[in-house]
Amino acid sequence: MKTVVGSTVGMGLCIGILVWAVQTAAQPGAEARGPRQFDPEVQKTIWKLQTDSLSSALGLSAEAAIQLATAYQTTRQSLFESMRASMQDRGGDREAFMQKMQQSREEAKQTFAKEIAAFLNQEQTEKATEMLGSFSSFYDRMTQSLSEIVEDRKVLLQTVSVVGTHLIPKKEAQEGQAESQGERGGMRGWRWSPEVKEKVDAELAKLLTEEQLAKWKEATNRPVRQRGGEQGDRERGNRQ
Repeated sequence: MKTVVGSTVGMGLCIGILVWAVQTAAQPGAEARGPRQFDPEVQKTIWKLQTDSLSSALGLSAEAAIQLATAYQTTRQSLFESMRASMQDRGGDREAFMQKMQQSREEAKQTFAKEIAAFLNQEQTEKATEMLGSFSSFYDRMTQSLSEIVEDRKVLLQTVSVVGTHLIPKKEAQEGQAESQGERGGMRGWRWSPEVKEKVDAELAKLLTEEQLAKWKEATNRPVRQRGGEQGDRERGNRQ
């Protein structure tokens, strides 16, 4: 049975993703849903996969792994609630609003780092903060995709770790991403630059079967559908 799930990524990108997540959750019929497009329990499972993957890579004890998972899930849910409250109280000053969102995210990252430092050493804390402290819904989507492809849990955790280590793009990847945003508009096409994606695929090729790798590429090479619904799809089709 398949598992069903949940330095810094460019600040503006992460904030934009969080803004969209909050807007989506505030729409009619979405009140009971968790961050992004996932149900709350599915989202928690995604987050648990991410922390289990990191715990395995760091060789953490069972107790420390549980503490890390708890700290991460608590921080992400708290941040989401904070973002949702900010959306409801936002005024007409977009710049001030974005600064507030950035501040909330930085405060959440600092809180998370301080909490995990109580049971992790300095190196482990830095690694966990780097990989998990982006609170990236892009990471959530990639983890979800892998969970639908990989059935072996050991391999799944290894692949999730590969994705997590590439969440912090190099300078050239960030520049490539900026171009991608300009072409697609907003956050609709947010993903790795071609160079980073090629590296991720190459590393995953060492862990996945040919069939699994083909499914991964099919799932992650296509444009990400976010806002816009059918109209957004038509617009993208018209540009092809």
